[in-house]
Order: sequence, then C-alpha cells, then structure tokens
Amino acid sequence: WIDAICINQADIEERGHQVQNMQEIYTKAASVRVWLGEQNDETPTALGALETLSHLLDRYREVPIPDDFDYEGVLDDPQIFALENVFHRPWFSRLWVLQEYVLGRDVHIMIGSHLTSYKMWYDACTWMNRHTHWVTASCWNFLFVCRVRDAFVSGENPGMLRLVNLLAQTR
Repeated sequence: WIDAICINQADIEERGHQVQNMQEIYTKAASVRVWLGEQNDETPTALGALETLSHLLDRYREVPIPDDFDYEGVLDDPQIFALENVFHRPWFSRLWVLQEYVLGRDVHIMIGSHLTSYKMWYDACTWMNRHTHWVTASCWNFLFVCRVRDAFVSGENPGMLRLVNLLAQTR
C-alpha cells in the first residue's frame, strides 16, 4: 500500500476517508518503507556521511570521546552539503509522516533503491545535534519523530497514540 498512489490527494473527501485507515495500515504492516524520492548525484556522498556518523556514534556510545576530538573534521564540505540537501527533502518537513514512522514496524528509509535503517539516520542526526553547528531544522524534526516513536514503542507515553491520531485527522 503506497499512500501517494492509493489516495487521490486532490479529493478532500477521499483523502479524509483514507487517512482514517492509515493508523490500521501502518500498525498492521510487517514493515514500512519511507521513500525520500529518487537518488541524485549527491546520494552516495550523503549515504556515506550518514554511515560515517552512525559508526562514529556506535564507537563512542560506551567510551568517552577524547577531549581533543575534532568534531568539525569528521565530514568534509561536500559530505555536509549532500547531507543538508537530503534533510531538505519534503518528507522531513511533513508533520503527518509521524504516524507512518511511529506506528510502523521494521521501518527503513529509502532514497531511490538504497535501503537504510532508521537507526543510521537517528544516529547521524543525534551526532550532528550534539557536536556540530550545521544541524538542520529538518534533522531536529526527525529527532523529534524518533523520540516520539521510541516513547510510543516502549510504552513510556501512551498519550503519543492520541497525538498520532490527532495528526492523522489533520493531514
């Protein structure tokens, strides 16, 4: 089921009806693929930067980061530019994607044919948020969505489902 294909976005009545089904669809789906769009010339560079940041966070998850660590030297300018462009894709600025990401199990993020884990994106955003000056608003939005998902999945905040339902009604 692909919402952009299965829902006539121009028909407000149909869209309203289908949005009510989305909670059930995402909750019952064995896996959810978030598609960010087609790949472009920068995609390999951006994915390499995501992977670098994710590995770095894994490496320092349990070991303190050295005091003299060069946070700004982790990525070069082309990697930063490519990563910023990825985070400017429309998916990252849409509030209604919250239910897609929060309610879905086994969520992966795709650019073109490249399938990546949401953990890689989360780790990269976490690193950027903590250690750089070039974090984007879209990256902050993604971190918020990840935190909502974590709270929902762990059962820490059952009110999150009500939030997701409210957002589904206002799509």
